[in-house]
Amino acid sequence: MLGGYRARLAAQDVVANPTKHEELPEVEAQRKAEDDFVNDLVNLGKVQKSQIRRRLRVSDTFGKGQRELQIVLTTDFSVFVFLVKPWSGKYKPGADAKDWLSISETDEATSIKLIKSPLLEIEQQCKLLHSHLISTGAAVKSSAVEGFLIFSSSSIDLPEDVLELEHVLTGSKIKSFCRKLEKSWTQYLTDPLKPSFFTGALSYKQLSAANIGLSKGGSYDKIKLTGGRLIEGDFKACPMTSFDRSEIGRLEFIHNRTTWFGSAKALLGAQPTVTIRLYKRGQTPGWISSGSFSTNEIPFNVSAEFHAAGESAIAKIPVNEIEFINLA
Repeated sequence: MLGGYRARLAAQDVVANPTKHEELPEVEAQRKAEDDFVNDLVNLGKVQKSQIRRRLRVSDTFGKGQRELQIVLTTDFSVFVFLVKPWSGKYKPGADAKDWLSISETDEATSIKLIKSPLLEIEQQCKLLHSHLISTGAAVKSSAVEGFLIFSSSSIDLPEDVLELEHVLTGSKIKSFCRKLEKSWTQYLTDPLKPSFFTGALSYKQLSAANIGLSKGGSYDKIKLTGGRLIEGDFKACPMTSFDRSEIGRLEFIHNRTTWFGSAKALLGAQPTVTIRLYKRGQTPGWISSGSFSTNEIPFNVSAEFHAAGESAIAKIPVNEIEFINLA
């Protein structure tokens, strides 16, 4: 009996002190750079958030896998795809158009690392986006899909010939580009009256088809771990928890990490549990209307299955270390 009580106390200690998963610095920097650029599009370019799609997943050229597009923006004239790089340091194109060189110099030595050309990467993303739109019925010309490479850090060192490229934006060019997206009141009033054939703008039919096509692209589920790390990928399963993904948009994991309360429950013979609260799509937790669909109680020591983006294997993540899962 005493041994069982000690085991329950040890279990409560695990619950009260979960492993902390801190966000990776490079992931945090990437996410911040993308957020800052999207804010510039909205605040300086006055575009609607509904015009922007992030982390869009589309089929690759051969339909055997999926590729991710960071930021996609639809306007009257073009469909833009943006590739944001928060790089700092010295970079330049290599002898092969497929590669770039990352150059790190110190007093003692110079280190050169070969990386994939971001110019080639954004070119490929434009082709993928155009192919996706065509496959979903949006008859837009390839010239209507434009790609821009965004270097967000002020401490990046690039050759002059790269900086002069029209589709490479750095420093003040980023904000200047965003400001040019803003339409005047005159344009709002007169653009609908001008035939798209003469203006070069996308017709309303093309815009509608493009938006429908983009809505058919996928996106990632997101899982947040204790410590703040956010991982994107595909949620697979959680023990003793079943639901219809078309109805549920969020799983919130509620933990009782209070030591004294857990100890009292252990004394009464209870094992620690985790409560999962399921929320309907379009609803978020709140005091007035939580949108809670149902709750489920499961043991603290089981694991959810999650396939992180870019990984080959499905990870088993202890539910005791999960804060929430947002479903795409």
